[in-house]
Amino acid sequence: MFRFTIRDVLWLMLLVGVIAGWAMEHRQHVLLQRMKINQTNTMFAQLVFGLEKLGFKVDMTTDSMTIHDPGGKQQTVSTLPPP
Repeated sequence: MFRFTIRDVLWLMLLVGVIAGWAMEHRQHVLLQRMKINQTNTMFAQLVFGLEKLGFKVDMTTDSMTIHDPGGKQQTVSTLPPP
């Protein structure tokens, strides 16, 4: 049968505490990143909705956005850096 000393139990408690602390911090970091992404997506959708409400036409691809104003001019905005 195994015998554990108080020192062994204290080391185990320290290890469990460090792992639990890291897991909680990591989970909080992931949730914060998700909140930032959701907030950015919401703001972007509001921008596109507002532009379309003002008469602008917005065309989006995976790497750029083109805005056509009511006068016929167009402006292309790159949202991702080239690979």
